[in-house]
Amino acid sequence: MVTSTSGAVLSLQTAFSYRQPGNIDLVTPTRGQRGTFVTIHGTNLLGGGAAFATITLGGVSPLSVISATNTMIKLRAAASVQLGIGDVYLASDTDAVISASNEWTYDRPSNITTVCI
Repeated sequence: MVTSTSGAVLSLQTAFSYRQPGNIDLVTPTRGQRGTFVTIHGTNLLGGGAAFATITLGGVSPLSVISATNTMIKLRAAASVQLGIGDVYLASDTDAVISASNEWTYDRPSNITTVCI
């Protein structure tokens, strides 16, 4: 319902519905580098939407999203030039945002130089 300064009142039934807020419950593993397979578990991750508009680990979009549902996202971490602790950030196509502070750590990339048989 909206009331203007002139006293006019406008209303529309069922124009808005409240959705339960989403929550990130678990990120596993909590650290990695480019190529690390990561699973994000939670509730209402899509925020009432049908798809994710943005997913980031420590501010970096994943290399690929393997699967994404309202309760679990499986992805593969991309490379990052910023090492250290960062946030997990999800935004759905409804503009609902769910984030978890300091839940992901980008490690220094490994470098295999020799393989012994």
